[in-house]
Formats: sequence, C-alpha cells, structure tokens
Amino acid sequence: MLAKDLTQKSVEELKTLAAELSAQLRDARFKIVTRQFTKVSGVKVLKLDLARVKTVIRQLTPRV
Repeated sequence: MLAKDLTQKSVEELKTLAAELSAQLRDARFKIVTRQFTKVSGVKVLKLDLARVKTVIRQLTPRV
C-alpha cells in the first residue's frame, strides 16, 4: 500500500480502512497464538500499513 494512493482517498474512507486493518491485525495475532497462522511476517506488514493510513489521516485532518 503506497502513501500516494492513500492521499487520494477521503478521510472517511481512510478511517474505514484503518478499522479494517486493525481488525485484521487483531485476528492475525489471535491466529498466531492459536497456531493457525504460520506467516508471522504478515503482522509486520499489517502494522506498517496501519501506520501509513493513520499518518495520512493525521496529515489530511485540519489542526485546531
């Protein structure tokens, strides 16, 4: 997921995407604990994508 692709989306779309990514991250963590998910490096990718989305949300939101 590229940051320049994210900047073209609206803040509401980004918030929805952030919620989806955090749900996927939570599910991946549970699957790792229960040994259903063997690709542990996928968690790192999810965390980085979530951080990118949150950064773009912060950049697009006007400050008070």
